[in-house]
Amino acid sequence: MATAHEGADGSELDRDLVTFYSRLTHTLENSCGRDALAARLAEERREATPALDGATLHPLSRAFRRLGLIGPSADAAAYADKFIARTAEAVSRPANQVTLLLRLFSAGDDALGIRAVCGTTPQCVSCQLTRECDHFNKPRKPEMASLSPAVRLMAGKEEMLSDKELLSVVLFGEKGTGQEPVIATLLARYGRMLAIARADAHEFLGIHDMAKAQALRLAAYNAFHRRLLAEKRGDRLRIASAQDIYDRYAPELRDAPVEAAVLLLLDNGNNVIRDAWFSQDSANAAHVAVGDLLRPAIQEFAPRVALVHNHPGNNPNPSISDLDFTRRLRGGCDLLGIGLVDHVIVAESGYYSFAEQGMLGG
Repeated sequence: MATAHEGADGSELDRDLVTFYSRLTHTLENSCGRDALAARLAEERREATPALDGATLHPLSRAFRRLGLIGPSADAAAYADKFIARTAEAVSRPANQVTLLLRLFSAGDDALGIRAVCGTTPQCVSCQLTRECDHFNKPRKPEMASLSPAVRLMAGKEEMLSDKELLSVVLFGEKGTGQEPVIATLLARYGRMLAIARADAHEFLGIHDMAKAQALRLAAYNAFHRRLLAEKRGDRLRIASAQDIYDRYAPELRDAPVEAAVLLLLDNGNNVIRDAWFSQDSANAAHVAVGDLLRPAIQEFAPRVALVHNHPGNNPNPSISDLDFTRRLRGGCDLLGIGLVDHVIVAESGYYSFAEQGMLGG
């Protein structure tokens, strides 16, 4: 995780630490349950930030080294304090909450029934940080190194594959190792798996080291991915709550690098007639002109609508511009006689519903 080192600029650091925090939280939620972890965090929030004593620092420094954050001779205590402070700032959480999560991850907790994920014997199969983990991606143990990416995938252990290994299986099948030069080229050019999945087919033909057959496989994979998303959106959906909107649209929206918006056209029973997607060409694509946004609803004679848009990152709370836009959207709907069911903002950590918060008025 290069972003945790000294040379990274602030925006890059925040973006990667938000991802780290999210995956760390999800890993622990899978171990003990979301409610149990939330209750423990709420309890910890009322306490003073604990010092990193030897019992905590030793397993934590081991996890840091496995993740490739520090080297064998680094000052783990100094690094841990800095890392916790930066992560807390990036995700807008108290430092003692970040400290607790790291402690649970590396040392476990008997009261919560959490076995140390990154303990003496690491539980890699249950860890969502394996993509950035040196221990996992540069295995030293013969039994780990002997399992090819294809074997792990067919054994139902896809979470144990790094992005490099998964791409290598797509392009090279059973012979893929993740070490092929074209894999490094792809990730260097696009940065993220999502960006690769959104690339046009013709782009792959110009990539050094990529044969035509491999470009075809990747283009087919991307087309398959888009059709699955379209098929999912095409299923008849009834909107009973903001959670319904989040469950349907968050998988595609929450990882988008810029803001994007979807207008749900609804019948009188809150069933989705269809959805209208708006451009991601600008940083505020969700805040298009209200008239342009509502045009599909007018054309379809939709009696009701709901809006969902994303916040890139971890914070779904509305900005001042979100509040102003929602007010103008509500006014436009009232003028046209269209019911505004909800405006939902999705982010990596969850969602914000204007309807649930009583922010739609009327």
